[in-house]
Amino acid sequence: MSDKIQLTTKQKPSTDGKIDTYIRRAAEHLHIRPWQIISYELTDQIVPRIFYVNYRTSIENNNIQTQHSIGYEHTINNCSKRVNGLLPRCSQTYYLYEYRLDENHFHTYYTDIMTDLSNPNIEGVYEMNVPLDFRLLITLGCICSLRKEQHRTNILSNLYQFDELEFLSLSEQTYLQSGTLQCIYLYIHQDNGKLFIALFIPNNSRVFIGILDSIRENHMPNLNKLLKNECEKRLQKGIDTNLLPINEHQFEVKVDTDIQNIWKRFNKIIVNLRENDMETRTLSIYLAMQSNISICDLQSSMLSSLNDYPKVTLSIKDKTNLYKGLDWQRTAARHALQHYANANIILVNMLEQCRYLHIPLGNFPDDPCLFACDLFYARHLIKHNHLLWCSLTDQPDLSGKEQDDYRMLLTADINDQNGNNQHINSTDNIFKNANDEIHSNKQNHPFEINHSGFYPTSCIEFELVDLAICAVLNFQKIHKAEGSNFDLDFGTTVQNPLGGPGVVPSINNTSMTAYDETSQCLPALRLLR
Repeated sequence: MSDKIQLTTKQKPSTDGKIDTYIRRAAEHLHIRPWQIISYELTDQIVPRIFYVNYRTSIENNNIQTQHSIGYEHTINNCSKRVNGLLPRCSQTYYLYEYRLDENHFHTYYTDIMTDLSNPNIEGVYEMNVPLDFRLLITLGCICSLRKEQHRTNILSNLYQFDELEFLSLSEQTYLQSGTLQCIYLYIHQDNGKLFIALFIPNNSRVFIGILDSIRENHMPNLNKLLKNECEKRLQKGIDTNLLPINEHQFEVKVDTDIQNIWKRFNKIIVNLRENDMETRTLSIYLAMQSNISICDLQSSMLSSLNDYPKVTLSIKDKTNLYKGLDWQRTAARHALQHYANANIILVNMLEQCRYLHIPLGNFPDDPCLFACDLFYARHLIKHNHLLWCSLTDQPDLSGKEQDDYRMLLTADINDQNGNNQHINSTDNIFKNANDEIHSNKQNHPFEINHSGFYPTSCIEFELVDLAICAVLNFQKIHKAEGSNFDLDFGTTVQNPLGGPGVVPSINNTSMTAYDETSQCLPALRLLR
C-alpha cells in the first residue's frame, strides 16, 4: 500500500492588482462622496455660456437666411431647447429658447451669434452678461456631487462637465470641518520699491521671510518676542488659544537686492512643500493670502507655484506708504506678525459666513452683506423660474431694452454742451474731481447721485428711525388700511406674464406698464418679500 501525495501550488498575489484596486476605489469614492469645494478658479475647462433668446415666432418658421461659419449651424442647433420662464420687468414671453454653449465655441462663433441675435424676429436676449463665476456660486455652491445618472464606465477619468454636478445642502454634508485641511499663510506687501514677503507654516512652526532692499542689511527685531506680544494682546481680549500661533517659531530671514532672487527662493519653497505633502500624505494644504499685488500677476510672472494650491484671499489692506521710514523693516515685520496672529480668527469667521452663504471659502467676497443679498435673491428667482438681470456693471441687463424699461434713464434729461442727449451710466465722469466739485448738470438730474469719499470740512448729523422692513412684509395690509387692494390696481396688468392678456384686452402687458416699475417688478418683488 503506497501513500499518494498531491502537491498543490499557491499563486503569489500580484502587487499590480492591489494598486489597480486602490486607484479604482479612490475613483469610486470621487463619484459617490460629496465634494467640498475650496475655491472656484479659472482653468481651461470654463463654465458653459448660458443665455436665453425670446423669439417673436418659432425658430422653425424663421426664413431669414444668413451666411455662417463652417460648423456653426450644427453646434448652435445641438445646444438650444424651448423653455418657459418669467422675464425681467414682466416682458411678454413668446418663444423662449435656452442656449448652452461651450465657452470656447461661444468665442469661436461670436460673430455668427451676434449676427443671429440682431434678427428683428428676436424680442430680447437675457442672461448674456451673467458672470460665469457668479453662475457657479448660484448653481453649485460650496458642496456638490456627481449626479447618479452621470456615473461613467471609465471611472478613472477626472474631467467633469458643469451639467454633471448637482447642488448639495449643508444638511447632507458639513463643510470643511476642523482638522480636514491645513492652512499656510502668505503675506506680501510691496511699497516704494521695497518688498516684504513672509510664508508662515503653522504645522511645523516655520517662517520664511524675504526682504527687498537697496542694501543687504538685516534690521529685523526679535520676531518671536513680537509674535508672543501680539498673541498676549489677543488673549487678554478673550480670543481662544487654539486660534493663536502661540508656539515658538523658527524664522529664516534673507535680505536681497534683486527681486528675482526672492521670487525664485519662494517658488522653490512652495514646490518643496508640495512634494513633501505628497510623500508624507498629510492634510491637504490651502494658501491664505494677503497681498497688495494681484493674484493673477503673482501666478503669471512671479510665483507660478501658487497654481498648485487652492487660494483664500484675506481682504485686509495695509495703508499706503507703509515702508516710508528708515526702520521700515521693523514696521513691515510688526504688521506681518499682526496679520498672522489675526489670520485664524478671520478664517474661522469667513468659514462660518461661507457655510451660511453656501459658497466656497476661496470665493469669499469683499462685501459679504451686499453679495449675500444678490446671491440669495438670484437663487430664489431661479427656483421660481425667473430669468436673472444681473450684470458686471451697475446697470441691470434687461435684454438691451434698458432705455425702454429703466425709468431712471427714461426720465433723465441731461444734455451735453453740443445739445446732444446723453444718458448717465456707471462709467460717466459726473464729478470733476475726487473732492466735492460737482458737475454743473447735476441740478437737472431727477435722482440723487452718491459720491463716496472723505470730506474733512463737512459734518453731517443724521438719525435713522422707523426702518420700514415690516412695511415690505405687510404691504398687503397697508393697502387695505388705505382703502385699496394691491391685487386690484397695479398688479392686475401683469396677471399672466407668460403672454396672456391683462385686464384691458386691447393693450398688452408691456405697453400698459412701460413706465410703471411697481407693476413691472411685481412678481420678482413678491419673491423678495
